[in-house]
Formats: sequence, structure tokens, C-alpha cells
Amino acid sequence: GNVRGQGIAFSRSPHVRERLTARIPEQVNLVARGLNGRMEVGGLLGSLETSGVNGKMQVGTLKGSLVVRGHNGGLDVEQVEAGVEVRGTNGSVDLGLGPELRSTPGASGPPIEFHGNNGSMTLRFAGEVHADLVAKGTNGAIDLDLPGPDGSLIGRVRPGGTVEQRLGSGGAPIELRGTNGAIRLVRMEAGRPTASR
Repeated sequence: GNVRGQGIAFSRSPHVRERLTARIPEQVNLVARGLNGRMEVGGLLGSLETSGVNGKMQVGTLKGSLVVRGHNGGLDVEQVEAGVEVRGTNGSVDLGLGPELRSTPGASGPPIEFHGNNGSMTLRFAGEVHADLVAKGTNGAIDLDLPGPDGSLIGRVRPGGTVEQRLGSGGAPIELRGTNGAIRLVRMEAGRPTASR
């Protein structure tokens, strides 16, 4: 089932601080709109969709997909195991991607898309990565701490314009369009990025 939370309002007095804690079953698809303040979500077996959230968002493991639109504040997600669509964010993004997303060469898969994002971005991949990266209109360095088609580490690619880069043996696309800030794609081990430098 779906759980929807919308239009919860508290006093606008600068001296009043409210905190809302909701315990929901982990099997739901969570939709959150128009929230002001920090948002923390533990693990979900379903999907998470947010729009108009102002404040840092911290999310555990999602078995479903992640859709974020119009977010102001940092976005930190432990791991997503289905598709990702992030549009119109302001703040850094640190996102773990499960091994099912881009681990099979040449396979089609759920989308991984980032459009109109301001702030640094780190995408951490569990396991092998086989995908085709397309970055258009990016400002900032793009560091690919991942192997290319020949198995060697790709490293830094030129920012700006259009960057198309095969990761591993290639596969379903990873799209980055209109991003401002440094971009880093890394492999992770036990939930932490692998250091290559």
C-alpha cells in the first residue's frame, strides 16, 4: 500500500520547534510532499517519492525506487535497489546504488537519472558496474573511480559539454543533465567508497 503525508502545518513562531515522528510499516511506498525540516527515513521495502522538501534528507536502504523532485538540502541515501530519478535539487547528494542496478553487461535496467541538480554528487556502486554514462551540461569535475571497457581505472574526464563514457562492458544508461558541482562515481565495499587515491 501507499502512505501519503501532505499539508502538515505547525506554528510559524520562531520560538516554537516541532518534530513529527511517524512509524510506518517498511512494506509501504512512501510519498512526502511540501515538508520543511530534516527528513529521516529508515529502510523501506517499497519506494520513496518526495517533492518540495526543504531540509536535509537521510534515507536507509530502499528496496524500491527513489524519486526526488524540488529538494533543498543535502540528500544522503544508504542504498537504492531499483530506479533513481532526482530532479531540481540544491545541496550535496550521496547515493548508494545496489548491485542489481548496473551489474549485468548490456542489460537494460531501471533508470538512473539526475537533472538540474546544484551541489556535489557522489554515486556509490555495490559490486561491478556495467553502464553507459551520459553527462550533458555539467559544471565541475567528473571523477570516475571505476573501470572502463579495458578494465583500467578511468579517472577524471573533462567537465562541461557532453561526456559519454562506457563503464565496464557498458549497459543501461546513467544520465546526468544540467548538474553544477563535482561528480564522483565510485565502487563501495561494505557500504563505504573504495579509496583509489
